[in-house]
Amino acid sequence: MRKNRGFTKEELAQVLYVSRTAISKWESGRGYPSIDSLKEISNYFGVTIDDLLFGMVDLFSFILIVLPLYPKPINGYIFSVNLFSYTETTWLNRWIYWIMFIILIMVGIVKIVLTQFKIEKGYKNVYI
Repeated sequence: MRKNRGFTKEELAQVLYVSRTAISKWESGRGYPSIDSLKEISNYFGVTIDDLLFGMVDLFSFILIVLPLYPKPINGYIFSVNLFSYTETTWLNRWIYWIMFIILIMVGIVKIVLTQFKIEKGYKNVYI
């Protein structure tokens, strides 16, 4: 949203009363804004906090697929594996896992596209 509106990190940081480094961390995923900052961001850009956080659902879905969170016994030891390597369940459960993740990702993509369209449309209307 910052780039779409042509703001620098410094300009946005001044508006939100945070450092430019904080903006960089948020945009790179190395840090997250506080609740107060989320409120300010949503007010400033005219979007809901839900719209701001919805991308995190996609991120968490991806994390659930690639992080080693699932148990796999090997030679009497239990190792943590990612969803690609998790085979200690029925084929039906694996299909349900994958279908849920794919649906979550597709819904997230649609939501991001719709949100982006709404933001760009609102942005154009502000300056016309």
